[in-house]
Amino acid sequence: MADRTLPSSTPPAHAAAFEAEPPVDLEGLAGAVRRGRRQVAVVVVLVTGVVLVVSLLAAPRFRASALIAEDPATAASADMAATDRRLATSRELVTAPAVLARAARLLPGETARGLAGRLSASVDPDSSILVVSARDGDPEQAARIADAVAATFLAERVRMERLVLEGAREGLERGIERERRAGATGATLEALRERLSELVAAHATAGSGLRLVQSAEVPSAPYAPQPLRSTILAFFAALFAALLLAVARDRLRTQQPDAQALSRVAGLPLIAALPTTGDASGDGPARRLAARLRLGRGGRSWAVDQAMIEEAALQASVRAALPARGQRAVLVHGAGRDDDPEPVAAGLARALSWAGHSTVLVRSEGPPGEPPAPDLPVVTGTDLDDELETIRRSDYRYVVVESPRLAAGSQLRLLARHVTAVVLVARLGRTSAADAAAARRLIDALGLRGLGLVVTCSAEEAAVVAREGFASPARPPGRPRAASQNNAHRADAASEPAALAR
Repeated sequence: MADRTLPSSTPPAHAAAFEAEPPVDLEGLAGAVRRGRRQVAVVVVLVTGVVLVVSLLAAPRFRASALIAEDPATAASADMAATDRRLATSRELVTAPAVLARAARLLPGETARGLAGRLSASVDPDSSILVVSARDGDPEQAARIADAVAATFLAERVRMERLVLEGAREGLERGIERERRAGATGATLEALRERLSELVAAHATAGSGLRLVQSAEVPSAPYAPQPLRSTILAFFAALFAALLLAVARDRLRTQQPDAQALSRVAGLPLIAALPTTGDASGDGPARRLAARLRLGRGGRSWAVDQAMIEEAALQASVRAALPARGQRAVLVHGAGRDDDPEPVAAGLARALSWAGHSTVLVRSEGPPGEPPAPDLPVVTGTDLDDELETIRRSDYRYVVVESPRLAAGSQLRLLARHVTAVVLVARLGRTSAADAAAARRLIDALGLRGLGLVVTCSAEEAAVVAREGFASPARPPGRPRAASQNNAHRADAASEPAALAR
């Protein structure tokens, strides 16, 4: 039996090169467009609107055309290629400065420079016709300009041809006279005289190759502006340009880590994704307006509902991770300079208060303002050492301490003396991996226990993070939950210190 050689499993070089080319990342392109959809919409609407307004307000412009073609008497015996070359040359000469200067003398109020910006010449290859077009706001003036330039070009062409022929004839006449004096033969003189006769005949028929076959007609309607066509073209052009800019901007922008990546870098479980709803959690007027515009049935927006769910999950995770007995003091700290812990601290304190736990919110900066919940006491000040010591001796079960956004090391060390755990806050899309790593090192240096990571983001991003799942922190070993945890250490509103209720 003949041996069979199995085909090699190694693909050929060209196949390997083909397989090595990465496919088009359609999902990535779609994501870039989705992230920049607002900018795309703004660019398209702005450009399209500007073009529409300019088209509607622009003055009408008219265009008239005069037609120049080969004389039928000479075109029958002429070569088509030579005719096309002559027409192409004439197309360039029609707008020559000498022609425009002579045409401007026939048109009162016109100059050669002014005519140059309103004239164009083209050759119709199918019919071998030179088209001289003029544009003006007055239809009659447009027709007069086209006719004047076409007539001037033809006259200038005849004049230049005759000047050339006259120079050649004078030179030939002088040559014949020199040959005759030199004793040239009769054949030589006869040949020179025949050439002279040809020049005389050409001088008589100069300019007969081209003629004006149709004068410019006064246009009945303007050729521009055309608002509908201009708007449609502007829309698609702006859409294409905006999509390219959105993709390029997304590719060039430094990619920030997602929620799971931040959780891995910080070494903390991801316990909540709190959407910015534009309520009393520190957002500006624009976000509050956007939240009101998203209001649906029942007077509550979906983003607010999502925030309540995430706040409930946050307080459940914190309760599960903290010891079952004694007062629990939690520091809410931002990972980066742009990470605001205020909405997370307010949401955590509000959720704990609504769950029936005696809670106090401690803010280290800013005015007291409106409390996150009606029955939630808020303590605000710059020197919180004595107040936190007082709170430690009170009956509050949960103490939520909001870290200042630009806290110095001394401030954090002061707060770390009164708390046992910390919740880290990161703004999705702004917090970098370096910020998360630095925050983790700070937590370890302060000797605090990290409970988890909370990301703040838009409601749409919060839904995506929720679909990808969270990691719940484990309960500390050896400390089972007491059966009366939900009712223990509940402080009566009348027994709270008056100093803390401001």
